[in-house]
Amino acid sequence: MLSCREVSKQSSLYLDGELPRRERMAMTMHLLMCHHCRRFVRQVSALIRSIPFMHGQASPEELQNVLAYISKNAGEQAGSQL
Repeated sequence: MLSCREVSKQSSLYLDGELPRRERMAMTMHLLMCHHCRRFVRQVSALIRSIPFMHGQASPEELQNVLAYISKNAGEQAGSQL
């Protein structure tokens, strides 16, 4: 089973449908059991969908910076809640 930290690191790949089948199943199982990670993935998804409306099309670098920041902070929060 994946840890919360692993889920936060792989969330963008999961949302983009780029995870291999086995890892996607592991992620889905974790999300079924962990409401904190479920909320995190929903927030990342909402952020990705809203970025184009914030200031035009985000560059790939901007998107990576935002996701890296979120992932770093979510990993710290998940660790403190476990």
